[in-house]
Amino acid sequence: VVRQDEEGVLIRVESVDEEELEATSLPNPHSAVSKKLRILLKKGTIFLQPLQFGQTLFTFTAQVDVVEVTKDVVVASSASALDSTAITGKKSSKGTTVKKLGASGEAAKGKELFCKLADLFYERFKKEHVIDERRKEDFIENRIANAPPLTGDEKKMIKESMELVEDVASRAKRVAGTVSESVEKFLYRDGDGGAAWGMTVVKMDVAAITLFTEIWLLDTYARWAEHKKTTIRKVWENIDGTRSVEYICSLSLPGVQDRIFHTWLTWKRLIGEDRRETFIAVHGVPRSDLP
Repeated sequence: VVRQDEEGVLIRVESVDEEELEATSLPNPHSAVSKKLRILLKKGTIFLQPLQFGQTLFTFTAQVDVVEVTKDVVVASSASALDSTAITGKKSSKGTTVKKLGASGEAAKGKELFCKLADLFYERFKKEHVIDERRKEDFIENRIANAPPLTGDEKKMIKESMELVEDVASRAKRVAGTVSESVEKFLYRDGDGGAAWGMTVVKMDVAAITLFTEIWLLDTYARWAEHKKTTIRKVWENIDGTRSVEYICSLSLPGVQDRIFHTWLTWKRLIGEDRRETFIAVHGVPRSDLP
């Protein structure tokens, strides 16, 4: 450990020679194979910075040299990897051949192996579902109760959206063939047969505050996993200190390919006389209406 303070912990990483490794009780990763790419890490540092929800920002920086090593061959040779890193083969019944990779070969292998090493660190410690649950708990216990007051633009958007709900509810007709389905579906078209308004009503088996949290938190690990194949996806929170979120994504819907949706989302909580909570989550506002 080189440094430890409020910003984080800085650790220096140093390479170990194979002969030094064999003199210890540590396992030699090369001993079980006849051919291996040896990774030489030089001037390495690991910086650990604490984050919210018990996470840590892990920054690993190192100079990586890669050489190809063939074991169990009688040779007497030496070769240098890039940056003057040398490994010498010893003449014996079980010698070592070290082959210097070309510039392009080392660059490709170095990139591949370094990326795999970084992935191994992440896979070893990842607890994405745990972090998601912590974020949901924090949203329910802290962010909802302490949300910034609604701005004039947010109030206007909610008012107009609820007026639309009332209008559609008064005009829409139940979609034929759905009367016995758990999800009620209603549809209304204007006189020209162009624009359509739809409404669905369903009794969900989950508390309103829990359902609202699942809908509102767009950047959890679980939500990102659902959209792995989405070409574009970005979430902006705390816009100008408000409770609103700006969301952009690309989707392919029936008859529509790779369409970009850019929306503004906000919400309002209502507490009834019986202390039950009602949430209004407004979204789907086109980009032209963004404040």
